[in-house]
Amino acid sequence: MSVDLSAHFNRINLVYKTLDGISFEAAVLIPKSLTPDPDKSYPIIVHFHGGALIVGTNPDPSFFARW
Repeated sequence: MSVDLSAHFNRINLVYKTLDGISFEAAVLIPKSLTPDPDKSYPIIVHFHGGALIVGTNPDPSFFARW
C-alpha cells in the first residue's frame, strides 16, 4: 500500500556528498504540521535505501508507515 508523502510532508532534496563527480542525495521530509521553533529540538528518522539500483527510489513511499 502506497503512502502519499506530499500530502503530509514538504520534501527537500540535498546533495550531501560528491565523489568522483557523482552526487549523493538525501531527501529531507519535513512534516507540514511542524511549526519551526529555533529553541526546540526535533527527532528525526533516518532510512538508508539499499535498492542496489534495482528497485525503489529515495524515498520510496512503500517503506513508510502510515504514522
